[in-house]
Amino acid sequence: METKSNYKRMLRSIVKDDTKPEDPFKTVRGVVNILGSTDAELRDELGYGALIELLIHQKQLSHEELRILWLDALSDQQLFFKIGEEGTDSVFRRSFTSLLITLLIHRDHQDHFLNERDFQVMLESLIDYCQLERDDRGFVKNKGWAHAPAHVADAIVECVVHRYATHDCCQELWQAILHLLNHASKVYDADEDERLATATTSMVTSKKISLSTLTSWLKEVEVEKVMHKQINRKHFVRCVCLRLLGEGLSIKDLDILYLETLYNPVFFNTDEG
Repeated sequence: METKSNYKRMLRSIVKDDTKPEDPFKTVRGVVNILGSTDAELRDELGYGALIELLIHQKQLSHEELRILWLDALSDQQLFFKIGEEGTDSVFRRSFTSLLITLLIHRDHQDHFLNERDFQVMLESLIDYCQLERDDRGFVKNKGWAHAPAHVADAIVECVVHRYATHDCCQELWQAILHLLNHASKVYDADEDERLATATTSMVTSKKISLSTLTSWLKEVEVEKVMHKQINRKHFVRCVCLRLLGEGLSIKDLDILYLETLYNPVFFNTDEG
């Protein structure tokens, strides 16, 4: 049986030297199996790195093989593995499966191995996952990144820009994003708000929704009384505004001052202090 050090050496040759494996499908399946590892180097730098190299850069695997990966990724053994657990190592498999799904959707932009029904199944699975995931830890000491909200946000971005994505799809994904904001157990402190904002602004930049639609969605969000949730929403809205500006879009109709006072009630309170 291959030792961990030899396996890492093999993955490193793929990541660093662009090595092409003799049996790409077997190699990819093996990498998928270690996405739940608590060894951060093996799971993230080497495992995820090898998937990027094999699936995106080298464009390995047939359509049939890619579909097998896709079906497995949406299963109870991967994206929904022990879903609902908090503070356990099962989060690594779920979270890094989100990244695998991100790569598969990205690959589908080029290869079109998914049909419209497949896309809808994937969309529904990601929305369900956002509603069911309870572990929102960022960096875990001695084990590396869990980062489930950020990783699924990356998958949402790829869904939004997909050829089958519609206005209605974006509306469903918006609700999933809100759920991640509303049910966070703490103030997001590892750029989760940035990743969720990227997913949101991509709806506008890909022209799936209008800026006025996004404005109305933001204004309709119920104001939270719980402090950490209010802070997350405030940071999220600021990230959205800055990202839209960064894309060169006019946000004069976004009513930034209204949104700021919505989540920062002391914004115009000149008597404070």
